[in-house]
Amino acid sequence: MVERDDRGRFVKGHAGGPGRPAQHVTLPKLRDMLGRAKIDQLIAVITEQALGGCTTSQRLLFERLYPAMGAREQAILEQVDELKEMLATAPNPDHSQPTPLHKAA
Repeated sequence: MVERDDRGRFVKGHAGGPGRPAQHVTLPKLRDMLGRAKIDQLIAVITEQALGGCTTSQRLLFERLYPAMGAREQAILEQVDELKEMLATAPNPDHSQPTPLHKAA
């Protein structure tokens, strides 16, 4: 039985309800249920609406096609760019074989 205080509120340490029900339809299951043809139809409809000026459809497509990069991903890309620059300007110790970023003479 759920414990409550004299004002009807839940007592600390005793959660009130079962919480959010478990998700019964997962994304892979939904894809299987719809099938590729219906998914393609939905994408076509959303694209048509977006091109027609529907800002909700435009936002949906934009967010799915160009997801926001988190700070961690951005930092990794910056490090990769720095490494590429370092490799491109580094001398090749073995002049007989060009490095992948050095062009053969």
